[in-house]
Parts: sequence; structure tokens; C-alpha cells
Amino acid sequence: MLVVITLAAVMVGLSATLIHLLLGAEREAQRAVRVHRSVMRLSEAFRADVHAARRVEIPAAEADKSVLLLADAEAGREVRYEIDGHQATRVESEKGQQTHQDSFYFPLRSRIRFDRQPDRNLLRLEIEMPAGNSNDNAESRSQSPEPFQRKLKIEAQPGRDYTFDNTKKQ
Repeated sequence: MLVVITLAAVMVGLSATLIHLLLGAEREAQRAVRVHRSVMRLSEAFRADVHAARRVEIPAAEADKSVLLLADAEAGREVRYEIDGHQATRVESEKGQQTHQDSFYFPLRSRIRFDRQPDRNLLRLEIEMPAGNSNDNAESRSQSPEPFQRKLKIEAQPGRDYTFDNTKKQ
């Protein structure tokens, strides 16, 4: 009888450990899907906004906040991107009135920035995400900083949608 109780206790312990590991794996998979969805939504919106923009400005960053302004001079439509830590916010306004707002979340300690390459007439959105487990606990903070192994670069050409405007008016 003692052997049966011991085996049952071992099986319950193994079952609990397995359930704990499976729940952790599910949580990491959900987090990866959320990050992937944010990257896809942001890249689609960024490219569409830059391609449709007549004028693009990257004002000087103020206190760890980088801002990208995209404006369509014809319709009075303006799109503003704000970076705050590991979050990017897209605010769309028409004639000074806000019409839409989107937020994109990335893992803690991610870096997001805008860059202009005038020689290639490109605007670049760079996202650097830490590799490995994205949990922010005391043990991971005490170790050396994580290398940024996931680096994404999204490039778009300003005004691309208006390239053939002259042929359309004929």
C-alpha cells in the first residue's frame, strides 16, 4: 500500500510540474503572437502612411520621446507617430481633429526609432527587441544587458503613391 501511495504522489508531482511548464509555454506563445501582430500592424500602417505622405518630418527628440510627423497637404490629413519606451502610438487627425488612434506594444527593453536616409529617399523604422524570455524579473535585470538579437527594419519611400500624379492628370 505504501508503494502505491508513493507512486501516486510522484505521479501527481510530475503532473503538476508538467501542467506548470505547459501553461508557461502557452503564455510565451501568446506573448509572441501579440508581438508579431503588433509588428505586422505597425509595418502595414507605417508603409501606407509614408507612401501616402506629401511631407515627412522627424522633429528633434525630447526626453526619450521620438516623434514622426506625416502630413498630406491636399486633404489636411496628418499622421503622428509617438515612441514612448516600448510602445508606439499612431494618431491620425484630419483638419486638426483626431480621428483615429492605434497603440503598438513590444517587449520590455525594446528600442524603437525613426531614421531618414536622404541619399536613398527612404524613411526607416527600426525595432530592436531583446532575445530570449521577455519576463522582467530581478534575476534578468541583475545580469548583463541582453543582446538585441531581433532587429527589424521597415523602410518606405515618402510620396510613393504620388509618383505618377502627372500622368493621371492628363
